[in-house]
Amino acid sequence: MTVALKTLTIDRLGKGFIASLVLAALITLVTSWFLVREINNLNTSWAVHERTIIQKQAYVGLLRGAIGYGGMIHNFKNYLIRHDSQYLLGAHKSMLETKIVISGYRVLGIVQEESDALDELENVVEEYKGAITRAEALININFPSEQIDRQVGVDDTPAVRALLRLSNAVADLRQAKAKIISGEIKSLANSINVSAVGIGGLLVILTLTTAWFLRTRLINPLGNLVAAFDRIDPGAPNQARLPSAKTGGDELDKVAAAGNRFLDAVDRHLLERQYAEIALREKEAFISAVVGSMIDGIITIDERGLITSNNGAAENIFGYGPDEMLGKNVNMLMPEPHHGEHDRYLAKYRNGGEAQILGKSREVRGLRKDGNEFPLSLSVNEVKTETGRHFSGIVRDISRFKQAEEKLRQSENLLSTAIETIPDGFAIFDAEDRLVRSNSRFRHLFSRSVDLLAPGRLYEYILREGARRGEFEDAIGREDEWVAEQLDAWKEDRDTYEMHLGSEQWIEATDRLLPGGGHISIRTDISGRKKAEQERRESRRLLQSLTDNLPVFVSLKDNQGRFQFVNRLFETWTGISRNFVVGKTVHDIYPEEQAVPFDIEDREVIDGGIATSREKALLYPDGQTRNVISTRFPIFSASGLVSGLGTINFDITERKQTEKALRIAKAEAEKANDAKSEFLSSMSHELRTPLHAILGFGQMLESDTSSPLTSVQERCVNRILKGGRHLLELINEVLDLAKIEVGHVELSIEDVSVPEVVEECLDMIRNLADARNIKIIHPKPDQRFRMVRADRTRLHQVLLNLLSNAVKYNREGGSITIGIRETQSGKLSIGITDTGEGIPQDKLHKLFEPFNRLSAEKTEIEGTGIGLTVTKQLVELMGGAITFESKVGTGSTVSVEFRLSDEDAFKTAQAAHAAMPKQAAHTLKTAATMLYVEDNPANMELMDMIVGRIDGLTLIQAPNAELGLELAEAKKPDLIIMDINLPGMSGLEAMKKLQKSKKTANIPVFALSAAATRHDIEKGLEAGFREYLTKPIDLEDTVSIIKRVLEAAA
Repeated sequence: MTVALKTLTIDRLGKGFIASLVLAALITLVTSWFLVREINNLNTSWAVHERTIIQKQAYVGLLRGAIGYGGMIHNFKNYLIRHDSQYLLGAHKSMLETKIVISGYRVLGIVQEESDALDELENVVEEYKGAITRAEALININFPSEQIDRQVGVDDTPAVRALLRLSNAVADLRQAKAKIISGEIKSLANSINVSAVGIGGLLVILTLTTAWFLRTRLINPLGNLVAAFDRIDPGAPNQARLPSAKTGGDELDKVAAAGNRFLDAVDRHLLERQYAEIALREKEAFISAVVGSMIDGIITIDERGLITSNNGAAENIFGYGPDEMLGKNVNMLMPEPHHGEHDRYLAKYRNGGEAQILGKSREVRGLRKDGNEFPLSLSVNEVKTETGRHFSGIVRDISRFKQAEEKLRQSENLLSTAIETIPDGFAIFDAEDRLVRSNSRFRHLFSRSVDLLAPGRLYEYILREGARRGEFEDAIGREDEWVAEQLDAWKEDRDTYEMHLGSEQWIEATDRLLPGGGHISIRTDISGRKKAEQERRESRRLLQSLTDNLPVFVSLKDNQGRFQFVNRLFETWTGISRNFVVGKTVHDIYPEEQAVPFDIEDREVIDGGIATSREKALLYPDGQTRNVISTRFPIFSASGLVSGLGTINFDITERKQTEKALRIAKAEAEKANDAKSEFLSSMSHELRTPLHAILGFGQMLESDTSSPLTSVQERCVNRILKGGRHLLELINEVLDLAKIEVGHVELSIEDVSVPEVVEECLDMIRNLADARNIKIIHPKPDQRFRMVRADRTRLHQVLLNLLSNAVKYNREGGSITIGIRETQSGKLSIGITDTGEGIPQDKLHKLFEPFNRLSAEKTEIEGTGIGLTVTKQLVELMGGAITFESKVGTGSTVSVEFRLSDEDAFKTAQAAHAAMPKQAAHTLKTAATMLYVEDNPANMELMDMIVGRIDGLTLIQAPNAELGLELAEAKKPDLIIMDINLPGMSGLEAMKKLQKSKKTANIPVFALSAAATRHDIEKGLEAGFREYLTKPIDLEDTVSIIKRVLEAAA
């Protein structure tokens, strides 16, 4: 734009006016320069602070890594568990890193909160350093891992708390700086606004003044200039220029130049203001981001308690979503009673009440959206603005802190409980030797000094006063000297030592220096151990005295084979002093050829834990060879492990010599017994053979109904049978006695029904008793006492012999009483009482002598004199006892006792007896053939007569074994009865041939022989005979056996 100016002369007033315009421009420029400088300073200050904050956050991250997982605490815990030096090196490395990081952090400049947190972390490092030293000491003495953790474990809570405080302090610094920057930005914005208003006002004033000046002084010359000013664009003043007049007017040229400079200044000011507003908006956005990223919640309320702003942390803490809290009453974040009282608190404060919580931080309860309460830290400040009063609160969720605090309290309680429950006395002294803590066991041990053991008491004072009171036995009479000795030892770690507290009380003491100063003292009551040691010494002395007087070699060794103890006989046999032997092994005292077997036997016992006993011949240094029984036995510790072994060598040299002599004598006796047995067997055979014919034919005559005997013949036959049976009884008793004497009697002990056996015996003697008019009194026995443990056959023999004697030696018309009762010793007694003449007392001691009839041989009563002898020995062989009482003129009582058996056994036997089949008649259901091999014609004739009484049975006979074998194969009989002693081939040899032949192998074969000893019967049954019948036979028994076998085969 071009303005035409007329030539004008400007006076002094015009120059003053122009100077004012220049001054206004200068003020505008200075103000703009100041505002730009302040904005630059603000940017620089924020950048420096933000860089420091970032560095501190990085250091905090480094501290977490150096202390937490993978760092100091992690490596320390792993070292306690695994005892691996790698973790120990890692822990030391982490501690060094921690110290370096802390030093770097301090260089950045810190506030008090940061300084406290860093100090606490340095204390934690020192505590872990001491804990590592203690752990190394305990690990070196093989202390159990779980106990090491309890002894030296360090609480992690202080480290966690310090790191949390440091993080919060950094966050607080950023928040505080943000507040400062925000205030400065607002202040700067106000300054810009004020400057803009001032400059604008100045321009208005200058414009009005200029208009007046031009109107009064320069209207015509400057008209066009005014019009030009009116057309200036306020948004783009730099697009207009005031040219000079070209007419030589110096003042107007200056005015135009000044106007142009003014327009440039205004343009620059507007641009700078736009830049300042942009910077202000960026700072406000940055501060908003900082506040939004804080871990603490920030809530602002107005005077009515309504929430006007909050950050995301506050929403997260209370569980609300974005903008859910805005406009709501802040009491919704409070549980009762504060929920209902908060509005009243605000109203009271607005009305001039005193502030209770402003500017303070306190712990309160918060209420989350889900209704759960939680602890939080609250700090409230008041902010006054043009719109009124506001309250800004910073809240922090301290749930984890409270949990850590509770864990710390529990840890303290656990530590106190652990120390109190230690079975030994335990005390801790600080670096100044003052008692910090002791458990009740520690105080209990020092009964005379219990009042001295108060926290804060000096160790020296406790010792000196305790010694004065006579607490320590070793200090009596030398108290000062003893205390000085104890204090000298207290200054250093010393080995465990013993203290005598008087009487029989002893304690074991251990004092350990702590790395950071102070002591741990452990006191263990070892009174019982000392007493046990004294008792062990006394026991050892007693053992030495006892074993030194035993006729055996005794030694004790540990599980390494080292001698611990030997007796006097060891010294005598080996010629080695016991003082030399103790601590040595067998390799040290015996030649190697002897030591190696000894060592092998020792290891067998130690490794197997089982005693061994061997008979051996040992050559001793004195040149003697001794036969010994060497017994080795393990010695077990209290934990059940083999801790050693004992050896007892019993000299049996003389016994071996005696045994050798006994073996020779036994061989000779057995040879004599064999000869005696052979003689008895031969005699039995020779006697039974004629008796077989005599009794057999006598029974045939007696029972022959087809040709009845006359009365004279009947008496003669009865005499023959009576004499024969008496002779058979004599033979049997002699053989029984002989078998008992040579030990050939075999018993089968079982449950036997006494009433059954008694009834069987009574049936056998009842006719004899009736013939002499003797009454038998037999009350019904108690059902509880019916079974005994005995051999049934031998019990039958015993009772039959006693009942027979009671009949034989009774008077005519007398009585026999049988009583069965339980004795006080729990046995069953069977008593038989007769009413005979009795036996004088002076002859009772000879009652059981063999062949002594006590003058009865002068009477007509028949007897052998050995029946009671056999009876007594049989009773005793069955575990019973026999007693005899007699009174002359009244009678005698003989009793036998046997052990009772269970009632169940009686029921079983009773059921088995009831199930036995009844005896069948003498008629076979199916026709059969029997071969009888016998060389004695009389016996053959007797068998023919017996078979003749069995309907359906056909008899074939052979006089020798050879013919018998031919008949057996040709006729294939259903049954073979064969004598053993046959001419030529014996019955045993023939039995073998019958078994080998397919034609005869399945035919049942009976032996019928006069060889009736146990040995003969066993040989026959082993040879394969189905039954072994002895001569003379019982007619009815033989017929029954033949029928049973044949009917079973059919």
